[in-house]
Amino acid sequence: MPPAAFAGSTGGVPLVETVVAGMGGAPWRAGGVIDGAGGSQQVSIWRAPLPQGPWTLEAVAPVPGRDGPNETIYGIAPGRSVLVAFGFRRSPTENYPRPSVWTASPVPTPVWREVLESREFFGGPDIVGFGGLSSGPHGWFVGGTWTDPRGRAEPSIWRSVDGHQWLHDATDPAFEPGPGETPLVSGVADGPNGALLVATSDVPIPADPLARIAAAWWSGTGARWERVPLSSPPGSSTFDAVTATDSGWLIAGTESIEGRPRAELWTLGADLRLSDPFRLPGGPGTPMSLQVDGDRVLVGGASGPRAALWTLRYRRGILDRPSVALLPGTVPFQIDSVRVAASGRSMVVSVAGADRSEVWFGTPAP
Repeated sequence: MPPAAFAGSTGGVPLVETVVAGMGGAPWRAGGVIDGAGGSQQVSIWRAPLPQGPWTLEAVAPVPGRDGPNETIYGIAPGRSVLVAFGFRRSPTENYPRPSVWTASPVPTPVWREVLESREFFGGPDIVGFGGLSSGPHGWFVGGTWTDPRGRAEPSIWRSVDGHQWLHDATDPAFEPGPGETPLVSGVADGPNGALLVATSDVPIPADPLARIAAAWWSGTGARWERVPLSSPPGSSTFDAVTATDSGWLIAGTESIEGRPRAELWTLGADLRLSDPFRLPGGPGTPMSLQVDGDRVLVGGASGPRAALWTLRYRRGILDRPSVALLPGTVPFQIDSVRVAASGRSMVVSVAGADRSEVWFGTPAP
């Protein structure tokens, strides 16, 4: 699978952080930033009729005097009447992320307009990190982790029913962390059975100071949340990505076996019961993104120093026929994220590091 060429990179290096499949004739999209000379950055969203391109930059209209022109786009979530993107730029003085939401109409040549919100609305100096943007029947969601007034890190959710007006409830008691627990949100997914927020919680104990447990929260509409009681996975585990299905959700994560992370999948039904783990093939690995396309599941992640793509069949709630492929890459680099998008017989995978990225296109395994 050769790297896809991105237009608009003259005078700078395009860093692609997220990809979205074109559905029903809509364009494929990618988001990120163009790094220019002297440390300059240009917020960037590309589109293409097919994964092979041609990829062209879409117009952006940032709010004057804000961070928008220099942001990196980390998520794009289409909707019927509006497209939503989410990105941020790290504060040059305090280093915390200063984010914003962008919206555009799904027309042939859209203009992405930055939504004006105060920096404190998305956490300001209290934000720890963000865990993704998603859309579904209940609107748009941004998951994250922030520091509460008592100085504890806890999950948080921002939501919108139209993509333009956003709400943040910082008082939901369901997000109260347990004793000694530090949850870090990794994903959110909305579907017909409600919205699910997933995280990995650091729970250090004297016998294992690096112990972690997977955690999840559910909401029927996105307004009020409850923690999902999990009897599995056992031991040190993570939830790293989530996507909604007609019957519930699929969650990708890891279990540590003798200190080595083993990539696995779980199903969570509408009754909020977690399945036994389904082991993904290959050596130690870390999932980073997840998509369901028809009866196929695609998981993007890392296996050692290489980007990995797992594919499985998913029918009637049953996972089988797993396979794994390692992307060859051109020059080894530290992998920070792997994002996968697929529709029918087409697929795009973006692999991003601190200062470079690769984008691959091809055909998913049957």
